[in-house]
Order: sequence, then C-alpha cells, then structure tokens
Amino acid sequence: MSGAELLLVVVIGIAAAPYVIGPMLIHQRQRRDARPTLEPFDAAKHPLSAGLADAMQRNVALLGQAGYRQVADLFRADATARLRAVLMDTATEDIAVVIGAAAAARPERGSCAVELVARFVGGRTLTVHNSPLPGVFGPVPGKEKVRLRDVRDPTRLVRIYQALVAQRYGALRREPADYQADPGAFLAAAMTRELRQQVDTGYLWLDDRAGVYRPTWKGAFLMTWKLLQPFRDIGEWRSDRRARALARELHLEGGDASPVAASPRPAMGHWNWIAIVAASVLLALHPDTLTSGLLGRGRPTRVRLPDDFTVPADFRGAVAALERLAGAAATPLVVQDSLGRSAPSDGVVVPVPGPRAEALVTAAQRLFLARGFYLFRVSQNFGIRDVPDTLALYPSAERNTILRLVGTNGANYDIGPDSIVAWLETLEHDQPFILTGIGFDWLEGRFTTPLADPEGLARRFNAFCPDIVTQGTGTVESLAQELRRSAHLYCWWD
Repeated sequence: MSGAELLLVVVIGIAAAPYVIGPMLIHQRQRRDARPTLEPFDAAKHPLSAGLADAMQRNVALLGQAGYRQVADLFRADATARLRAVLMDTATEDIAVVIGAAAAARPERGSCAVELVARFVGGRTLTVHNSPLPGVFGPVPGKEKVRLRDVRDPTRLVRIYQALVAQRYGALRREPADYQADPGAFLAAAMTRELRQQVDTGYLWLDDRAGVYRPTWKGAFLMTWKLLQPFRDIGEWRSDRRARALARELHLEGGDASPVAASPRPAMGHWNWIAIVAASVLLALHPDTLTSGLLGRGRPTRVRLPDDFTVPADFRGAVAALERLAGAAATPLVVQDSLGRSAPSDGVVVPVPGPRAEALVTAAQRLFLARGFYLFRVSQNFGIRDVPDTLALYPSAERNTILRLVGTNGANYDIGPDSIVAWLETLEHDQPFILTGIGFDWLEGRFTTPLADPEGLARRFNAFCPDIVTQGTGTVESLAQELRRSAHLYCWWD
C-alpha cells in the first residue's frame, strides 16, 4: 500500500470515528431516569437563556389566542439537560405542551417547540409538533407523530392539527382527561410511558437496579446515526416532504403569520461523510489496495438454492427440504380454533432470521407451490432482540384456506378473514399478486405485473387498511410513490 493510499485509509478512519465512537459513548453513558419528576418552574431557580424564555412566552401567548389556556409551568433538570414544559389545554381538553430544552453545559443555547396531542380510547395517540430537532426514537404502533418543523406559527400548527384529527380520527372517542389534578405527574407519566415503549422497539432496556433506561447497541447506533450526516439530511428531507404533502392534502398551505424562532442547536457538519465518500472513491480506483475486510462491501441478503434442490411430492419430504434450507427443525403451525383456543394445524413452522426469511421465501416459494404446498412468512419480529421470524409451510396451495386458517383480520376496523379474502380476490382481478406473508393482523406480497394505476391502488389500500398511511407513509400520495417504487403489497391492522 502506497503512502497516499495509507493516508486515504487514515482519513476514512478519522472521518468515520463519530459513526463508531459516538454510539459507543451513547451506549456506555446515556441514562434516562425511569421515574422522572417535574417541579413548578421558578425563573430565579431555573435559569434559561433570555431568547429561549422569550420564544416560549410567545408560543404560550399565541396558543392562548387559539383557545388554549395555561395549566402548569414545569421544570426538570438532570446532569445533562434542562427542560421547561408549559402544559396547556382547551375547553375540549385538547393538550398542548410548549417545550424549551437546553444542554446543562450550554444553557445559553437550546430549542423551543410546540406539541399538540390527541389521546383516544384504546391507547392510540396523535402528536403534531414543530421541533427543530429530528426524533431519534423508534416508531411505536398506534402512536402517530407528525413533524412540521417549518410551521413556526403555533396558531397555524393548531389549524393543521385540528384538520388532521377531523380527517383521520373523527370517529374515535377521546381518552378522558387525567392531567388536571396533578399536571406534573401527568407529564412525568407520559415521559415514562414513552421510555417504556422504546424497550419494545429494541432501542432501550430497563436497568432495574439503577432505576434508569439505557440504550441497547441497536438503539445507540440508530439514535446517533439519525443525528449524523448524511442520515440527518435524508431524514429531514423526507420529513419536510411529508409535511408539504400533508399541508396540500389538508388545503392549509401558506406562510406563517406570527412565526416563533426555533433556536435550534446547530447540526453536525457534512465533512465526515463527504470525506468518507471521497476517500472511498479514490481507494476504489486502486482495487489492489482492498485487502480482506478493508472497505469490504456488505453482501446483499439473498438466498441461493443448491443447484440440486428439489421439493419432494409428499408433504413430509417437503418439510424435510424446508428444514435443510432453514437450518432448523420444524414444529407444528399453531392457530386459534373457532373458540379462540390454540390448536396445532396440518402445517409446520421453522425459525429464520428476518432478512434471510424474506429472501428464502422469494427464492423457494414457487418450487413449493408447484408441488401444491404454500410457503409463507407467518410472523415478523423485525430483528428486535435478535428474535427470528417464522416461516410456515402448509399442505395446500389454496391461499384463501390459509388466510382463514391463520385468521388474518382487521378486528379494530370490523374486518374479518372472509372480508379480507373477498377484497384480495377483487384486487387480484385488477392487479395480480402473490402473497409471501400471511399473519394474524397483517399480510404482504408482491405484484406480479406492472402497476396500472398506483394512485388508485393507494386510495384503495388506504380505504381498506388505513394504518399503512396513518402509521406508515403519512399520506396517500407517498403510498402511491412507494407502490410505484417497490411493487410491494403490505397491509396491517394495528
């Protein structure tokens, strides 16, 4: 390796350090109190910068013009951050929180944001906010968050929030108010609940002995990378794009009449990833310098079937063939009978890591179908805590039989297996597809012909399965673009 090439490798190592060392520091040092507490705000005891205090006061005043009244002014401090939260509500008991946050080491700097929250019976929530800082936690089912960072006028933010609630949640009943007796305890409980939910996403784990939540390795890397370039700019671009599409959908485009400055902390610059890309390109021009493991490209997730692989005509032989592919023993596919009791079926299941599970179905499903056996994914765990997915093999190629057997449903929308079967049969007539995943409250597959009308297809999916928009793409327009890009069929009813 020449001196110039060695220098490039050193440049890459230095530039990449924040992407490796940052997560390591977060994993080792970040702690979040499992039982946070807030106290009444006292300007004499709880100093914040004049600019941040002024921004909060302006937001509170403008929310007052929109019908909100101040309920509490609270403060929380720990070793790393200071947080001031002004809780507000309306006559209809809608909640708003004006949040000012600053690092304890740099209290003269900070950010100000408004959060508008609707809580519905059943645990679903909608949060509309204008935080200048990107979120770092993982998404939680049933918790929709809409970020509109460029909407700095809280009265306009309220109009967008009210229109969104009416459009997507109008028929749902609100959760009874439980913040009036003790607003501080209410906000602390909300903070605790958010941390607890991140355990299920795989981002955090609870250290009972210390009474804190700590990042997992997965959470440390993802939370750090979301704040580093180019991932931050990509995330901001996607967030702003969804925000503009939502404003158009609600017919609420336009500027802010009374904008309030966000006072964001500066984002990390672009030099790291630019240096990595530039140095990698230069090194790639000299492939002889690429030794094993140095700048190696990750292998795509694919499954190559053995050249002599065949599926026997009998089901027992087919199960044995699947066990060889999966590298795991098969067990009975357990479903629920008509009385809701668990019962083994004629099918079998095998555990397979998530990315490989999808690739294995893609590679082998047609061979099993040719023998009259349906191979599909029946459970997904998204890699959380390294729990594998589950593939199922059933001794019938009849898709509708399996849908009814598994009990695929959208019960929260009063949709049962028969309704799903009928809807899919109509869809198949217009746009052929193959199902590769059939679960209790979800299904997935791929379209087998070019999409004739992605926009119409997106509206069709949104009407039948609203969660893929409200908890996924954010807008029907974005769903149409995703369908056009991936030709992937996916539904879930949360």
